[in-house]
Amino acid sequence: MRSVLIPYYLGSVNKSSSHRRSDSHFAFHCCIEFPSQDLQMADAAAVVHPCLFRWDIFNPFVPLRTISATFYHGPPTETKWEVTFQPTHRQVNFWVFALSFNCVSSGERDEIIAVERIEVDISINGKTMSHEEELNYRFLRTNLHTYEFEANVLAPPRMDNSPHLVIDVRISFPNQNIENRGNGLVFDDFDLTRLSQDMRRLFDHPHYSNFRLRPTNTLTFYLVHSCILQVRWSNFFREHPAHTFVNNTVEIDISDELLRLVLIYMYAGTLHTAGPNWRNPPFMTELFQVIDRYKLHHFYKVFARDESRQIRRTRNHLNISTRNFRLDGNDGRPLVDPSYTWHVNPDTAYEFIFKFKFFLNVDDPCFEYSLQSRSPFIMHAQVNLEYKKRFVGRRRIKVRSVHECDYSIGPNESVESGTCRFVGNSDDLKDFIKGETGIRIQHSISCVLYLSDGTTVIQVESDDAIEFQDVRERFDVLSNHMFEILNNTTQQDLRVACRADWPVNPMRPDDIYYLHKSIFTARVPYWWDVVQNAPQGILIPDVVTCILSSEVFIPVLSYIYTGKSFRIPVHYLDEVDNFAVRGGFNSLRNFVVRMRVAELNL
Repeated sequence: MRSVLIPYYLGSVNKSSSHRRSDSHFAFHCCIEFPSQDLQMADAAAVVHPCLFRWDIFNPFVPLRTISATFYHGPPTETKWEVTFQPTHRQVNFWVFALSFNCVSSGERDEIIAVERIEVDISINGKTMSHEEELNYRFLRTNLHTYEFEANVLAPPRMDNSPHLVIDVRISFPNQNIENRGNGLVFDDFDLTRLSQDMRRLFDHPHYSNFRLRPTNTLTFYLVHSCILQVRWSNFFREHPAHTFVNNTVEIDISDELLRLVLIYMYAGTLHTAGPNWRNPPFMTELFQVIDRYKLHHFYKVFARDESRQIRRTRNHLNISTRNFRLDGNDGRPLVDPSYTWHVNPDTAYEFIFKFKFFLNVDDPCFEYSLQSRSPFIMHAQVNLEYKKRFVGRRRIKVRSVHECDYSIGPNESVESGTCRFVGNSDDLKDFIKGETGIRIQHSISCVLYLSDGTTVIQVESDDAIEFQDVRERFDVLSNHMFEILNNTTQQDLRVACRADWPVNPMRPDDIYYLHKSIFTARVPYWWDVVQNAPQGILIPDVVTCILSSEVFIPVLSYIYTGKSFRIPVHYLDEVDNFAVRGGFNSLRNFVVRMRVAELNL
């Protein structure tokens, strides 16, 4: 596994109390750029698809644990990425973190993802502390599709306010064409738009649907087609196997508003932008939870800019309390083994009793404390102690970290620290104990106590400047998925017979093609006029004979499903035009007109 070690040092914290404890903004920034690859379309040769993922983690260190988040990059490269933040080691004045980026899934193939550059920036409070750059990195099987690095932090600043960790990941993917482009296919934006409109009409009028979806807390339901969801809605039937259906209905744990949004996209590749409140955090959180649950890579991409500015916020509930314990009296002399009892957050669910005792002897100054929880559930605590010297009459305060420890405490239990030594050089403390500092300097121990019940709330939202994915790209994805639906033989319920146009063997039987009734009738409104022996006003039979010859039906079938077709020879255009006119297939008529113009321009 490829590992890059990135050490950086913050130095000691020597600031006055009024400025020392500020909001901590600890940021990881990773910039990964993927090289452009040879493309079949010249105008896309230099296009890249960057993805920017920002992860805000509030209070990440109590309890100290490994945390991770996933994000997706939709077409043209459908990949799932996982970011993992792992505190590996910690002691006073020294912390070690590991951060890894793992390509969890990159399609069915064992792909090698070549990277021109991996750029990592680490910053605290907006100040960059380290910059690391890696050239020509490859995500592949031998490194488990993972890039990782470690960061050593010397003397991180302490804060009364909640610590805030920010991880930014930027990945740029090359443009990759969908499978059936570059094979002589011809299409226009108009063709893809009409494909989307026809599929939206199928959602609104779900003829030949085969099961129902019922959202959470409602009696309404949606009639849907398994052939569409099987391809467009990844992992739907893994989460909801057919044998679990009750009365051909699936009870799905998604709100009605969001389920309608998802289904409209699955059918038409469009967004109902006037409906949902895109600034509503609960809605956006549910949205990305559904995307993550069902691995909807292409759907995720819709809600991101080219840089995929998704923001995920992980909030660990944290309570912070502070208190100073004097080590000297008004005469400046050290107290004799002072002890203190501190009731933390009395009358709340986080009530603690903190007992502290100092042993101020010259040879071996030490201390001990106990922490008793009166909470009815397991609590996590972090104790931070600092030795403070305040110069009387001056604003100067000298602060030094002397102790840090983590505890998990059961309901109504307590922990004992045992005898603890002051970390670091204790000469200044010994001078105080000897009485050599006088009344000019006041000495105390400051305790910062972090308490958490381990509760985590995950909130997902988009960048403030939401820009939906380019319509052309969404419709390209829809067209590509429709091509997969066409080739999905398990869901086809319509057999179409076409006569063979080549008269070499007049005894040759008709060619048979397998389609989906729902898609064929949605795309060809007057379908009864383009098949034989099917009167208007009845359901389409299971087997029909088309007026088109077999040679012409193949490119027309491609256009019906994908909005794209092979270039049709000029001597077949009249036959296709007749099919389009009789079937009310206006977008196909427009396609034929463009084919005629193209032939004239040759």
